[in-house]
Amino acid sequence: MKEEMEEEEGEEEEEEEDKHNTTSRHLDSSRASFKRSDSFLTRRRLMVKINRRSELRQRQM
Repeated sequence: MKEEMEEEEGEEEEEEEDKHNTTSRHLDSSRASFKRSDSFLTRRRLMVKINRRSELRQRQM
């Protein structure tokens, strides 16, 4: 019985570490994207333009 409990606790700790790793990775990537924010914004504007064009085409059909 005790062994099973210990095994489950170990699994939970691993999950916590995974969450921490993904959040820290996410923070690193957001910092990097903040440095490239100008290019990100231009890319976003292009995506919005493309979306608007496709919406207009769908309405015309």
